[in-house]
Order: sequence, then structure tokens, then C-alpha cells
Amino acid sequence: MTETENPEPLNTPERPCDFCISSTIEWIIPAAPFEVAPANMSPGDWVACGSCGELIHAGKWGSLAPRATKLWPRGESDFAEAAQAVRRLGAALSEHMTGEPRRVER
Repeated sequence: MTETENPEPLNTPERPCDFCISSTIEWIIPAAPFEVAPANMSPGDWVACGSCGELIHAGKWGSLAPRATKLWPRGESDFAEAAQAVRRLGAALSEHMTGEPRRVER
């Protein structure tokens, strides 16, 4: 989401971390819109919790999938499949970032 749109408030169950589903948002990842799956567009900026945001900020994309998927409810999807999906999304997001990740101002 872009800063001007801001359709959902941060730190609510309706707007969890885009990676691990944590409800505590601490980072905004500025990004241009891109296709995340056929007929499914990312509208722009992503949000991240403190831990996921730190990994992204440090460029540790390889550590993001294990971090993110360990918090997902078991039984929701196959772990290996989920980790691969996070890796694909991370790679796509890193190519479409429009600036450095920044901490949410409170």
C-alpha cells in the first residue's frame, strides 16, 4: 500500500506482517506494484514486523523464509511449500523495492 492510500491501520489483525502474520508492524517496505501470482497484484508498499523488517533491511532474504514460516499455523499448508512461496515473494519484492525499508513512526 502506498502511504497516501493507507487503507488499513497498522498494528491490527486486519493488517498483519506481510511475511509472518505477526500483528505488530514496525517496518514499511516501499515497493512498486507487481504481480505476485497470476491475476493477483501487490498494490505497492508492504509491511513487516520487527524481526522480518530487520532481516529485509539487512538484506538477509535467505533468512526470511524460515523466520516467517515458523510462525504460520501448522496444517495450513506444507512447510516446504510455504517456505518456497515466501522465498519467491521475497525475491520479487526485492526487485520492486523503491527505497530503503523504514521504521514505522509512532
